[in-house]
Amino acid sequence: MPKRHRALSRRRKGQEVLRIPVEDKIQGLRTAWVEARGVRLAEASDGLRARCEIAAKKVLTDGLPGGEERRNAIRDLLRQGGFKPAGRSKPAQEYLLRTVQQTGFPMILNAVDINNLHSLESGLPISMIALDRVGDRMSLRWGREGETYIFNASGQSLDVSGLLCLCQGQGEQARPIANPVKDSMFAKLVPEDTRLLACLYSSIEVCSDDELRGYAEEMADSMLKWADASEATVMLCDALGGVL
Repeated sequence: MPKRHRALSRRRKGQEVLRIPVEDKIQGLRTAWVEARGVRLAEASDGLRARCEIAAKKVLTDGLPGGEERRNAIRDLLRQGGFKPAGRSKPAQEYLLRTVQQTGFPMILNAVDINNLHSLESGLPISMIALDRVGDRMSLRWGREGETYIFNASGQSLDVSGLLCLCQGQGEQARPIANPVKDSMFAKLVPEDTRLLACLYSSIEVCSDDELRGYAEEMADSMLKWADASEATVMLCDALGGVL
């Protein structure tokens, strides 16, 4: 029987549904979540490499989906908290496009490649975190003054003040681990990880709920096909974290 994805809002055997509350007002926010279990991280297969090459060629010719309207809407979304999404702090899909333009599609590990593939195909920033390490208790909020985290192996840190952040934990004890610009080293995948969560950040102004859900379902299919996930599930949420 082929593997299938199903709504993450349904209960799994003996497990609570993931609930990721939005703890600050973030007008126009839509998020889509893809959870994959039983993932086997490895180098990309020939099929995944070919798909990534096709996506890279398309954006080099046509640009990112949604064009300037989607690009500007994502930047406006991030500006609400006072963050300046430009330069080295531009949204992740813009940075990825520049990388493709300069050096080609950056092949890393199959799940990470899938993340980048669907960021190019949607024109949206996508975070990907290791649930094995982060756990199930998370939240979304604006970064607070003075909050930073290390985002690469060289030890460089990102000031996330005023930036939309996915946090480990909830309330006062929550700490930022990912965002639409750069994810933290703590949360990034390593070859031993088997359970992951991806967050597609979007704005209701430029991407309908049906379109966003479609992007997430395509990503879930890719996890089953190219990362050997045993299960891939999808959830769509509004600006308060409510499941749609």
